[in-house]
Amino acid sequence: MVHDMLIEENILASKMWEVNNPRVHGILRNLMLMITNSDTISDNAAHEIFGYVISLIQAYGDKDFKVPIGEFDLGYKNDS
Repeated sequence: MVHDMLIEENILASKMWEVNNPRVHGILRNLMLMITNSDTISDNAAHEIFGYVISLIQAYGDKDFKVPIGEFDLGYKNDS
Protein backbone atom coordinates (compact mmCIF):
# COMPACT_ATOMS: atom_id res chain seq x y z
CA MET A 1 0.00 0.00 0.00
CA VAL A 2 2.92 2.35 0.52
CA HIS A 3 3.69 2.06 -3.19
CA ASP A 4 0.15 3.08 -4.04
CA MET A 5 0.25 6.08 -1.71
CA LEU A 6 3.57 7.31 -3.13
CA ILE A 7 2.41 6.77 -6.71
CA GLU A 8 -0.80 8.68 -6.00
CA GLU A 9 1.08 11.50 -4.27
CA ASN A 10 3.42 11.94 -7.23
CA ILE A 11 0.62 11.70 -9.80
CA LEU A 12 -1.47 14.29 -7.97
CA ALA A 13 1.54 16.62 -7.80
CA SER A 14 1.42 16.93 -11.60
CA LYS A 15 -0.75 19.58 -13.19
CA MET A 16 -0.62 17.69 -16.51
CA TRP A 17 -3.82 15.75 -17.28
CA GLU A 18 -1.80 13.20 -19.30
CA VAL A 19 -0.21 12.06 -16.03
CA ASN A 20 -2.69 13.19 -13.39
CA ASN A 21 -5.64 10.98 -14.28
CA PRO A 22 -7.30 7.84 -12.90
CA ARG A 23 -6.16 5.60 -15.78
CA VAL A 24 -2.48 6.35 -15.21
CA HIS A 25 -2.91 5.77 -11.49
CA GLY A 26 -4.72 2.48 -12.13
CA ILE A 27 -2.12 1.24 -14.60
CA LEU A 28 0.82 2.06 -12.33
CA ARG A 29 -0.91 0.81 -9.16
CA ASN A 30 -1.67 -2.53 -10.80
CA LEU A 31 1.79 -2.77 -12.37
CA MET A 32 3.37 -2.39 -8.93
CA LEU A 33 0.94 -4.93 -7.43
CA MET A 34 1.92 -7.45 -10.11
CA ILE A 35 5.61 -6.78 -9.53
CA THR A 36 5.48 -6.92 -5.73
CA ASN A 37 3.33 -10.08 -5.77
CA SER A 38 5.50 -11.84 -8.35
CA ASP A 39 7.31 -14.99 -7.30
CA THR A 40 10.05 -14.40 -9.88
CA ILE A 41 10.94 -10.74 -9.21
CA SER A 42 13.18 -10.16 -6.20
CA ASP A 43 12.40 -7.51 -3.60
CA ASN A 44 15.51 -5.57 -4.67
CA ALA A 45 14.38 -5.58 -8.30
CA ALA A 46 10.85 -4.53 -7.27
CA HIS A 47 12.26 -1.57 -5.31
CA GLU A 48 14.42 -0.56 -8.25
CA ILE A 49 11.45 -0.72 -10.64
CA PHE A 50 9.38 1.33 -8.19
CA GLY A 51 12.12 3.99 -8.21
CA TYR A 52 11.96 4.07 -12.01
CA VAL A 53 8.16 4.41 -11.93
CA ILE A 54 8.30 7.34 -9.50
CA SER A 55 11.07 9.00 -11.54
CA LEU A 56 9.05 8.66 -14.74
CA ILE A 57 5.94 10.09 -13.09
CA GLN A 58 7.95 13.05 -11.88
CA ALA A 59 9.69 13.59 -15.23
CA TYR A 60 6.65 13.23 -17.48
CA GLY A 61 4.48 15.07 -14.97
CA ASP A 62 6.69 18.14 -15.36
CA LYS A 63 5.45 20.32 -18.23
CA ASP A 64 9.03 21.48 -18.87
CA PHE A 65 10.39 17.94 -19.41
CA LYS A 66 11.27 17.67 -23.10
CA VAL A 67 13.82 14.87 -23.53
CA PRO A 68 12.22 11.87 -25.26
CA ILE A 69 13.34 8.37 -24.30
CA GLY A 70 14.98 7.95 -27.73
CA GLU A 71 17.67 10.44 -26.72
CA PHE A 72 19.14 8.04 -24.16
CA ASP A 73 21.63 5.30 -24.97
CA LEU A 74 19.94 2.20 -23.61
CA GLY A 75 22.71 -0.09 -24.75
CA TYR A 76 20.86 -1.63 -27.67
CA LYS A 77 19.86 -0.57 -31.16
CA ASN A 78 16.31 0.71 -31.57
CA ASP A 79 15.18 -0.17 -35.11
CA SER A 80 11.87 1.70 -34.94
